[in-house]
Amino acid sequence: MEKKQIYDKFSDVIIELQTLITETTEMKQLISTLIEENAELTIENEHLRNQIMTKQNAKKQPRLSRSRENLRKLYESGFHICNPSYGRRLDDGESCLECLDIIYGSNS
Repeated sequence: MEKKQIYDKFSDVIIELQTLITETTEMKQLISTLIEENAELTIENEHLRNQIMTKQNAKKQPRLSRSRENLRKLYESGFHICNPSYGRRLDDGESCLECLDIIYGSNS
């Protein structure tokens, strides 16, 4: 090989290396963008899962019937709703297990 051929070959290698460096830099930027997007999507996915779980848990909680809801309102207004003390006022801070059982108990 002559000196000119060697020099030309070396110039070609330099051009190829510069092209590789440019492509590598572009790939690095693309990977960084993808990593950021992945992190954002992971956080959003977790947030959506939490929302779904919250909604599912809310659906699982039993709702009071209309009559029990009315009894609950009376009880919270400060009146007994149980048979032995029906209509009597609750003392401040007093709670009645019989009243609570009527409202929240499993008996219909």
